[in-house]
Amino acid sequence: MEKSSDSAFSSDYRSSNIAPSDSSDRDCPSRRDSDPPNSSIYHGGSQQQQTRLGVTGPSADSESGGSHSPSPRASRKRSKIRSHSLTSLCILSHHPFLSTFRECLFILKKLIDACNDASSPKRVGASRQSGKDSVWNVLTSQATESTPSVVLHDVKEIETWILRLLSAPVPVPGSTRVEVEILSPVIHQPLAFALPDHTRFTLVDFPLHLPLELLGVDTCLKVLTLILLEHKIIIQSRDYNALSMSVMALVHLIYPLEYMFPVIPLLPTCMGSAEQLLLAPTPYIIGLPATFLMYKKNFRLPDDIWLVDLDSTRLTPASGEPEQVPPLPEPEGTILKNHLKQALTSMTTSNQASTVPSGLLASQPGSTRESFSGPNIPPQTFPQPLQVPGSASNSQRSSFSGAAGTPRQPSPVGPPQPNPFLYGTDVDSVDVATRVAMVRFFNSQNTLANFTEHTRTLRLYPRPVVAFQINSFLRSRPRASAFLNRFARTQAVEWLAEWSLTPNNVAFLRVQTGVLDPAQVGDKPKWYAHTLTPIKFPVWDNTGSLNGALKGMQQLESQPTDESGSDSENAESTSSSYSR
Repeated sequence: MEKSSDSAFSSDYRSSNIAPSDSSDRDCPSRRDSDPPNSSIYHGGSQQQQTRLGVTGPSADSESGGSHSPSPRASRKRSKIRSHSLTSLCILSHHPFLSTFRECLFILKKLIDACNDASSPKRVGASRQSGKDSVWNVLTSQATESTPSVVLHDVKEIETWILRLLSAPVPVPGSTRVEVEILSPVIHQPLAFALPDHTRFTLVDFPLHLPLELLGVDTCLKVLTLILLEHKIIIQSRDYNALSMSVMALVHLIYPLEYMFPVIPLLPTCMGSAEQLLLAPTPYIIGLPATFLMYKKNFRLPDDIWLVDLDSTRLTPASGEPEQVPPLPEPEGTILKNHLKQALTSMTTSNQASTVPSGLLASQPGSTRESFSGPNIPPQTFPQPLQVPGSASNSQRSSFSGAAGTPRQPSPVGPPQPNPFLYGTDVDSVDVATRVAMVRFFNSQNTLANFTEHTRTLRLYPRPVVAFQINSFLRSRPRASAFLNRFARTQAVEWLAEWSLTPNNVAFLRVQTGVLDPAQVGDKPKWYAHTLTPIKFPVWDNTGSLNGALKGMQQLESQPTDESGSDSENAESTSSSYSR
């Protein structure tokens, strides 16, 4: 939560109409029609949807018509100040608290809306409405000399709240957790910020299995193969949120390797000359809106780019590269594929048996994204895996294939082979099982097992220089493969040879020795928060004007309605929402 410009934690990339940056892109239309409902925290004036705190926001049902006196809800909506600016709320930070930052933005918008309603002209005694004097307009630097003092006071309170939030301390990995009282504890539980220590997987605060679920395991493994072999890859989708998270997830899935080339989760269509980035001579992974290439009329896609469509799950090969994607080494490739499929199947089965809470992405009818869990998952006890993998003394191959003579427990799930890496069916456990399966694959005999035996350290200081003896390494593999012949020559493997001398994260070493339980290697705070020292940090001030504005909004929103959802008796009801 430090103030940093390293990366932008924008909550959603889908529901903003981004203005074109030059005249060549002025014909770029709005892509708001591609947005799924109830999904955005990119807010713009009156188009901002109601978000959640501990209280449900006003519904979008129709108002009473005819000669009936307006209901309280209708009066509130008619008197509501309309602000038509495109206002975005985002957090800039290099800390990976994606879901928690998203919750902060939900709450910030709720506070601004509460102050906006509390300072409406009708409540402050003005004779007529003035949209220019709203809290939203003042926050967007549109204040005037006639702006009421009550509005300026609310803006000051909001800015103070933001300053306190930015002043919150950063948790020490594996030592402390920061509990930020972002609202009154009566209304909202404190937000917990915690980081895992170096013996656990690094924190990935979004669905890591997302590309596996959207593309399918087979196609996703082909994309991962292209990433490992340093191809140029474009990933496109109409869903900006799913697109950006899928790009980031693909990069994290290759741990303990690291992607050494540019990664752009979302390249906006309306950015001037954005298509020129696709001409870069180096490998890259770039996410594009589905309409990006459509509006670049005079641009021809280079013939060395592989195109991945998340919406149609289609992989289009580069026109200038006739060779196909080389298969992964066997039997490790098949075993990896089976483990990933079993993990996704177990999660889907679990979600079908229970109600799915609102998640990082909006649920869409008929979409596999409905299986996503919300950011705040309660702690739970994880059972032992159905099949215990081989001990640390066993070879990697035997641990993957189930060594002969190893006693097995009877499987309660029936004929399918149980996944030895899966300790739970919730989203977080599936993500850990996915990362474990990838680490075990990279450490298998036909990939990178014992590859440090073929490295020679030339220098340690000031920066390690390691020579990787590729030919001796390839000769030591039980089976030669086209994939490994190219993979061993990539910059990621060269980087791993140097990084392995003094790694800053040793979760992959623990996985190699058979430590697979999320309680021991998992990245989410629910597995280790109880071992950390709590640090309480209050952001909310119960004596400030924000408290009164929020209580006023709660009282208005909690007014009873009849069964039809209308506030007045004998009111006509239609399915259309109120619009101006």
